[in-house]
Amino acid sequence: MVGAHLSGMPLNGELQALGGRLLETASTAADYKLYALMDTKPPKPGLLRVAAGKGSAIALEIWALKADGFGRFVAAIPSPMSIGTLRLADGRTV
Repeated sequence: MVGAHLSGMPLNGELQALGGRLLETASTAADYKLYALMDTKPPKPGLLRVAAGKGSAIALEIWALKADGFGRFVAAIPSPMSIGTLRLADGRTV
């Protein structure tokens, strides 16, 4: 998770209500840029992958959700937001 779903941020309660469990904090590889999405309330970020080493390491949290909670979370994500695989600074993908 990045942005408004991080611990202490306005949308974190959505994860908790779905039974989410914070596993760890981490950061992306320096292959991402973070943008402010227009007309979202509360403000939400857009994370975009760029060429390797051409972005910044972005702080994030790794959360666990049971399958039904994950399905409900994904179904509620408004366009242009999405769920995808990220490369972390330590080389793992999540």
